[in-house]
Amino acid sequence: MKENILIVDDEKDILTTLNLLLEMEGYSVTCALNGEEAMVRFREKTFDLILTDIRMPVMDGLELLRKVKEADKETEVIVLTGHGTLENAIGALKDGGAFDFLQKPLNDIDHLLISVSHALERRRLRQQVLHSQKTEAIATVAAGIAHEFNNTLSGVMGYVDLLELHLAGNAKPKEYTKKIKPICLRMSDLSRQLLTYAKGGQYYPFPLSFRSLLEKELPKIQSAVPPDIEIEKYCLYDTDTVKADPLQIQIVLKELIRNAAEAMEGKKGRIRVVLEECVSGNISSVLAKPAGRKYLCLTVADDGKGMDEKTKSRIFDPFFSTKFAGRGMGMATVYGIIQKHDGDILVESEPGRGTKIKIYLPLFTEQCFVMAKIQD
Repeated sequence: MKENILIVDDEKDILTTLNLLLEMEGYSVTCALNGEEAMVRFREKTFDLILTDIRMPVMDGLELLRKVKEADKETEVIVLTGHGTLENAIGALKDGGAFDFLQKPLNDIDHLLISVSHALERRRLRQQVLHSQKTEAIATVAAGIAHEFNNTLSGVMGYVDLLELHLAGNAKPKEYTKKIKPICLRMSDLSRQLLTYAKGGQYYPFPLSFRSLLEKELPKIQSAVPPDIEIEKYCLYDTDTVKADPLQIQIVLKELIRNAAEAMEGKKGRIRVVLEECVSGNISSVLAKPAGRKYLCLTVADDGKGMDEKTKSRIFDPFFSTKFAGRGMGMATVYGIIQKHDGDILVESEPGRGTKIKIYLPLFTEQCFVMAKIQD
């Protein structure tokens, strides 16, 4: 997904030039003529980087920098300055939290593009660290709850069994105990999902052909989604073997497609399932993986309503849902499984433009292996 940059300058020629330059580099660009207009745009949309002049009418760049950092300290800011405001620019860098300052006129375009690239890279790394810390904290709590829950549930199930023994021949109480048991089993399953999110659950990996898994599982999954939704499969590379637990990968596939189908909200549409190979050097800007390692990338893309940044940041939180509270552990379980497999997940989504969820799993490269037999 394109990264969002906001350019703020009261000189329209500079706005036009920077807009064209950054759009040619593949960024999504928004322009504003002063700090006040920029804050309106900032409240409407999430920006990864702001390029701002210092001297502007209505609200200057230093005031804009202060307000932006108060609202979201993770947004990077590069200050543009003429010779007369150089001292202010240095102050913005040291005390205001600006990433860099560039002097006008901007004659060195390469310097500008390098500074923009470095600022965006720092934001990405910060987001990865924050996400990792948040996930680790939630996983710790989830594991603790699951263990306590299991212990309590074991006691409940034990007492139900004792009741049935003591009430043998008494049909009415047994009617109730038979209803209690399925409820306990559902709670036990929820506890298992919590542990899967926290630690990946039980894990029995061996070499697995992902293409074979898709061919076997997709027809079953298609029968479970609404008839107006079509699942399309594209295998773009022959190498498809990963070292994985087939049962857990089936859970991942089913949950991703179920989630994509729900995003259609009952409308006709397509879900595209794509398999391809990628090298970590090409995705290192978005995933914290060592360069040169080969990955299998599974993409599940839908034509649904898409997500804003706030929703996207919470998609893997336990029990998070855009529909109603307590939706379940589905996507959180997916996250736990993929982390356990030394993989990673990337979510690309915008409101009104659907969602792509990309799963990266290390390719299995050993020459001698026994292909997994996928059980029905």
